[in-house]
Amino acid sequence: MPRNPTKWVDLALAQTLLGQPDKARRSIVTALALAPVNRFVLRSAVRFFIHIEDPEAAQNTLKNAKGSADPWILAAEIASDEAAGTAPSSIKEALLVLSSGKFSPWAISELACTVAHTEFNGGRDKRARKFLNQASSQPTENAAAQIAFESQRGGFIVRPVKEPERRFEAEALEARWQKDWSAAMDSGLKWQNDQPFAVEPATFLSYVAAVGAERYDIAEQAARTGRLANPHDATIANNLAFALANQDKHDEAQAILANCPFPQDAQETAVYSATRGLVAFRGGLVEEGRNGYSQAVRSCLDLGLPDKAALAASYWAREEVRAKTPNATEIINTAARLADLFPNSDAGVVLARLSESFSTNGDQASHHRSTLLSTDFRQRP
Repeated sequence: MPRNPTKWVDLALAQTLLGQPDKARRSIVTALALAPVNRFVLRSAVRFFIHIEDPEAAQNTLKNAKGSADPWILAAEIASDEAAGTAPSSIKEALLVLSSGKFSPWAISELACTVAHTEFNGGRDKRARKFLNQASSQPTENAAAQIAFESQRGGFIVRPVKEPERRFEAEALEARWQKDWSAAMDSGLKWQNDQPFAVEPATFLSYVAAVGAERYDIAEQAARTGRLANPHDATIANNLAFALANQDKHDEAQAILANCPFPQDAQETAVYSATRGLVAFRGGLVEEGRNGYSQAVRSCLDLGLPDKAALAASYWAREEVRAKTPNATEIINTAARLADLFPNSDAGVVLARLSESFSTNGDQASHHRSTLLSTDFRQRP
């Protein structure tokens, strides 16, 4: 093993999974010293450094490979530049490789997707779709996932001509887009099992399992698995607290929130406010819970995120109903009106579930049910 760079990369992966980023970094550096221009080692190193949020190290890793015509290396160069917030330095070389005809469709699929992503970010949608179509001929599993993501983002459909054998991420994203929560959860589980160190499958699975499928136990386990390799990720910590609170594990949820990583932006802050509202409601602190949800809804609206505002309001309505407060009908109406602003929001799923849960016995429950059923999400109030 001391002279085997592949084994050092494998060791780094195991250390990352165990939440030992410093040891993993030393293993990656050792692998790079042994094989500074090896494609597998370089791409693994770039992914590791981006994972630990050190994109500059990812860029430095590729210095020895500058000028390479290898499509795999070029894709890594562009990705590391993007992660560092700098203009991609290898786009011209990438375009030459993509038009050269020297590589198989499979070999250039990830590069084509990476260039498509850059083009989309630059507002050049027509060019981006051309590269996505090029990637769709015979994509790798990573390319298939990127095709699914970019298609959803752009509101169009590009499907691989030949599906890769392991396309868990792409299948998960497609199922989530279609609101097939069971399929999204099943594919999400496979995705996380395939990439247990990555942030994306952990946040995805903990969300769809909780919000879409109401499998809070699976959401909890997904977040716990993700936290091992990503102990400082705010979204994973928030999703864990959300899953715990929904299982009435109030004290543990409160402890997670108290030690959550600091939110990185205003959107994360708004999400935290909503989860704090949930935890407060479940702890019997109705007014504190109300304040948390109210702040979250206002912040999301200020940020131009009506779908997130609607989702927060729908969970707020659920908690008001559970607490049997006189405010419940008002918050249900607010949530329904916000959901109308963004018909594809997951708020509709939560509100529909809330309506179904009402008992027909009791005037208050009947009134809440009538309020929900009379709301037409397709028309503005």
